[in-house]
Amino acid sequence: MLDRIFRVIQRVLASSERDRLEQKWEHMDHRIDNLEIGQAEIKTEIRSINEVWGANLEALEQKINSSRVSSEALKDIVNTRFDYANKAFERLESLFVSSFAKKD
Repeated sequence: MLDRIFRVIQRVLASSERDRLEQKWEHMDHRIDNLEIGQAEIKTEIRSINEVWGANLEALEQKINSSRVSSEALKDIVNTRFDYANKAFERLESLFVSSFAKKD
């Protein structure tokens, strides 16, 4: 009779221990699932940030290229105007030289 009571107590204790272990495993599974979900969200966020950075870099590259074109065009315009100014000064100088030469 005591043997039966001891077995029942042993089964109850084993059952409760098994239940606690199962609860711990379920808790760990839940935590792992939460971590996996968090990692997936972080990966998605990083991908979207990367896409935005890529788009910003492309836009910046286009602006730099257009700025280079604009600065080169502006440089050409300035150089052309300086060439015209130099030619005008050369003509004025030749006019002054010729007018002073005529007076002498």
